[in-house]
Amino acid sequence: MNAVNVMTVLKKFGYIIIVGALTFTGCQSSEEPLLDSCCPEIPRADRNTQAARNLNSQALALMEADELDQAELALKAAIDADPRFGPARNNLGMVYYRQERYYLAAKQFSCAAEAMPTRSQPKQNLAMTMAKITETTNPAPDNEKALTIEPEEMLSE
Repeated sequence: MNAVNVMTVLKKFGYIIIVGALTFTGCQSSEEPLLDSCCPEIPRADRNTQAARNLNSQALALMEADELDQAELALKAAIDADPRFGPARNNLGMVYYRQERYYLAAKQFSCAAEAMPTRSQPKQNLAMTMAKITETTNPAPDNEKALTIEPEEMLSE
């Protein structure tokens, strides 16, 4: 009987699982329905886009100063002011990316792409993040031996 290489299985199915998980969760928090849009239809009168712009600008300055925790708070406040303000979602994704919180980054880039369908930057950021997720979830070649299951190690029941 041949050894089964778990790495081969991960390579074949790992990326599909990651993409599937992000597709179904969209930009929703764990308390919200999974298939709802992350850019809900909110009447313009109920959105404060100017406040979102101002908070986004503050966050950019904080990001330049490498104050990512404070930038995150400002960007979340911007999104609260206007959930459809794509630049804040894209920048929050960048904060998460820089913090190596790749799944959260991907979620925000997906939302930014939905909010700004004609802009390429959120889509490029999402692709870059998905590549990073794939890179970090696939073990290095040195670990391949550890992921090989010999036939005598398999349980019969």
